[in-house]
Amino acid sequence: MGQNNRWLWIAGGLLALAVVVGGAFIVTSTLMGDATASGSAAATVSAVPKPISRAALMNEYSTLRPNDSTATPAAVDELAEEVCARLDGGDSTDELITALTDIYQAATPKVVHLFVSYGCPKHLEDFD
Repeated sequence: MGQNNRWLWIAGGLLALAVVVGGAFIVTSTLMGDATASGSAAATVSAVPKPISRAALMNEYSTLRPNDSTATPAAVDELAEEVCARLDGGDSTDELITALTDIYQAATPKVVHLFVSYGCPKHLEDFD
């Protein structure tokens, strides 16, 4: 049962992260116009995105799972570490999403994305 709760946390957190990152992308794209599509050297330089804050992760997760009383900062950190360890160990985001689909159904990619954005943004390219 404890393992299921952990995966619920991971999935919920990643879903929330996806919502935040998607919103940020839309706002940034709108403000910058077509600069990212222009093909300029600055637009083609690839950089690892900065991770979102724990507070942002928890805020987004709380919108997805408002009744989850196990959502503590320590639990969020632990779940993000587990997701990142699996990705660093060779698991793909598709494997993580598949493992969590029974819990989060269609929202699973967003949940995984949330934890990746918090704990290991170097793996965000897997979502492109």
